[in-house]
Amino acid sequence: MNKRTGKRQRRRMKSNQQPNASNNAGGVSKNTESGAVQPASQATPSRTPIHHPEAEREAGKPESGKKHWLDYAVGAFSFVAAIGGIAATVGVGVAYFQWGAMIESNRLNREGYSAQTSAFVFANSMQFVTYGAKVDDPNESPRWVISTVLENVGNTPTRHMRSSFDFVWGPAPVSAETFESRDPYKLPFGTGLIGPKSETATGLLILGPTNLTPLQKRQTHVGGIGVIKYQDIFGAPHLTEYCFTALVPPIDFTNFPIGQPIRVKGAFCERHNCADEDCGPDWKQRAQQ
Repeated sequence: MNKRTGKRQRRRMKSNQQPNASNNAGGVSKNTESGAVQPASQATPSRTPIHHPEAEREAGKPESGKKHWLDYAVGAFSFVAAIGGIAATVGVGVAYFQWGAMIESNRLNREGYSAQTSAFVFANSMQFVTYGAKVDDPNESPRWVISTVLENVGNTPTRHMRSSFDFVWGPAPVSAETFESRDPYKLPFGTGLIGPKSETATGLLILGPTNLTPLQKRQTHVGGIGVIKYQDIFGAPHLTEYCFTALVPPIDFTNFPIGQPIRVKGAFCERHNCADEDCGPDWKQRAQQ
């Protein structure tokens, strides 16, 4: 009994020891497979740190390809500012051209208004009229009065008007050379006023039928030369030169009705029928003298 009891106890002890051994073997194999082998602690020698400047600079730089949201915001604001600058420049250019166009339009309107409303004086005709006056010589009766007509075709009156005139009587028509030789600028100037769409007579030449009849046959010629200086209602100076020969039609100078004026048109000279700038580059200076 004692021997059997001892064998049983030894078997129990062996059976209890075998699982622990297997567990220990499994634990060793697990540790071996995981590689978690704890080496024995050894002392490691101290090392001096090595610095690499280029590597440190590269490490300090921001990573390429990655931007902060502020970078995008700054770019967007810069783009908007550039667009605004371009728009402002274009706007200034457009405003400048519009201003120039407005000034030019105002100038044209002002010139057009001035041309439509200012006075314009010229002369190209003569007036013949008889009042039945008689003299002792019946061949010289009745007497006729001849005058040069100054006409204002503008819509406003003249201001500070002065004019000179001279009659030309002779066998040849009046010419530009006659104007230049007699020089109306050196003749006396008289003052006057001509209303809008009105006329006035200047000069006075009194003749009888004996002297007037040859005019119809072109055996004798009569004409006028002169200068007119004036201002319009805007204060602008004006200058007119005239030079013409009267074209007298067939008239019965002996029995013509009394008090009925005859308007006789004139034939212009080749020069000196002009107004303002057409009279030469110094016309304004002459108009203001």
